[in-house]
Amino acid sequence: MAERLRIIHCFRAPVGGLFRHVLDLSGEQAARGHDVGYIIDSTVADPLTEDRLARAAEHLRLGITRIPMGRLPGLRDLATSRAIRDAARKLSADVLHGHGAKGGAYARLAGRELRADGRNVATFYTPHGGSLHYPLASPQGLVYTGIERFLARYTDGLIFESDFIRRVYDSRVGAGRVAARTVPNALQPADFTPHKPNPEAADFLFIGELRQLKGVDVLLRALAEIATRFPVRAVIVGAGPDADAFHTLAEELRIGSLVDFPGAMPAR
Repeated sequence: MAERLRIIHCFRAPVGGLFRHVLDLSGEQAARGHDVGYIIDSTVADPLTEDRLARAAEHLRLGITRIPMGRLPGLRDLATSRAIRDAARKLSADVLHGHGAKGGAYARLAGRELRADGRNVATFYTPHGGSLHYPLASPQGLVYTGIERFLARYTDGLIFESDFIRRVYDSRVGAGRVAARTVPNALQPADFTPHKPNPEAADFLFIGELRQLKGVDVLLRALAEIATRFPVRAVIVGAGPDADAFHTLAEELRIGSLVDFPGAMPAR
């Protein structure tokens, strides 16, 4: 390895696909000899998340720093970005990598201030949806797009996890303003384990955060149509702000007995 770097991953909520992305990336960076750490929201905690963080801590030589982070933009974000700046300075970070809208904003604002103090720190950003979900013409879309355009000037590199997100970002913020690369998510060797088909397995499986934008309502309505012609069963794994609404919809569609909602679960 040419240089041993001190890399900080900044993200708000250690859940879902974003967290899986960070786990894979930070684990590989640590395996290559870099010193890695996390800065995350101190207000997000549940037993499953804490278990994952405890396992991640085994390869995080820079540890896990927890700072209160709001989900939506607000005046408190200024204090939060300063706290992240101070944490990154204390850890002597060489690289700040922000994930998601909030993590990306915090990392780049902190990086801007550290560079103003004469510190040589590189800032990277990986969008995971977030600010890009809102229609461009909506008030939220206009605000978030404006923020993304402002922060682009403090970004050394963009790392996209899919060509889709890259196209959306380029159409809103502008292509070519920042060096960028698409690095698709992948499966690790440990993800492959032998198994035998289960004759009692469900016909459909959903794994993800239970939010309207994930399309769970579309899945439930499709299941209701299929159930009129074929015996069918589904398992919807995950938790989220719209979980109760999906439970209610399943009952309204008269497929409540055909759908299991076990909540958030470990992969194994």
